[in-house]
Amino acid sequence: MRLSLLREVIPTSLPGGLHPDHDSINTFRQRFLEQLSPLFVEILEYACRLGIFKLGDISIDGVKIKANASKHKAMSWDYACQLEEQLKGEVAALLAKAEEDSGQGEPEIDIPQELQRRQARLEKIAQIKGEIEQRAQARYEQEKITSGRHSHNLSPEERLASPPSPPPNPDAMAAMKHRLKTEAGKQFYAKRKSTVEPVFGIIKEVMGFRRFMLRGFEAVTGEWKLVCIAFNLKRLCTLSV
Repeated sequence: MRLSLLREVIPTSLPGGLHPDHDSINTFRQRFLEQLSPLFVEILEYACRLGIFKLGDISIDGVKIKANASKHKAMSWDYACQLEEQLKGEVAALLAKAEEDSGQGEPEIDIPQELQRRQARLEKIAQIKGEIEQRAQARYEQEKITSGRHSHNLSPEERLASPPSPPPNPDAMAAMKHRLKTEAGKQFYAKRKSTVEPVFGIIKEVMGFRRFMLRGFEAVTGEWKLVCIAFNLKRLCTLSV
């Protein structure tokens, strides 16, 4: 979708000066999510033609934003263990009740059905705990290679240490790690506080974006592109005045 087409779509879907309800915004977003994504690059190209934007070094940083995840996907390890112990206690109580009611007529509850339901939940919790362990291991493996991430409050020896010799035939990751240990690399890394980090601060504090509303990697990626498009448009309007 080109910028000209966007100008035609938005006035008909979101009339200027009016405040559409949440359903209208959500429907518009879901319907045009794929078509709106290319606008991210087109807006940057437009800003470049205006002389507002220029290509240069790229800084990458991370930020935590809440997600619209399912209850099971978002379950923590501690809560899973707590729920597991609770269900095991309920199973033990049901088995004890079954022994007490043996030969004394019909029980007040369907004990086999209740046991089956709790057993199914225990199996689901075991599956979730396995997924949590896998995600934790994946994060650990990734953190062992998060290129050049610096710790806060380094000792004077670490701050003043001479950079090591460059590795022979380094790949891109090894070359970046070495670069970040040089004096020029350290100075460039420190600039994140005035380049990329304020962007996340504006998105969360000024624009108020603190939670993804869509589910799934592709949908969340598209939603994040819309947020970035909105940020770039705000900057474009401010700097072009």
